[in-house]
Amino acid sequence: MHIEIILMRQLASCLAMPVFLVDPQGTLIFYNEHAERTLGKRYEETGPMPVDDWTTAFRPFDDNENPIAPEELPIVPA
Repeated sequence: MHIEIILMRQLASCLAMPVFLVDPQGTLIFYNEHAERTLGKRYEETGPMPVDDWTTAFRPFDDNENPIAPEELPIVPA
């Protein structure tokens, strides 16, 4: 694991807001305790997840409760 990822995981663990770490391929590589509360699953239960898995596992919806396609999620291109 790269030192940058280790440091970001440490920082995310100290923050009081949900934090999701996603690599350039869209793989969810970490989320902190506050994100666990939002998602309803602990990171230790899921581990790293490809974009197609995490975007469907957590069922993202827009304000009108329509499903959001993985490629349309703001976090994917970011």
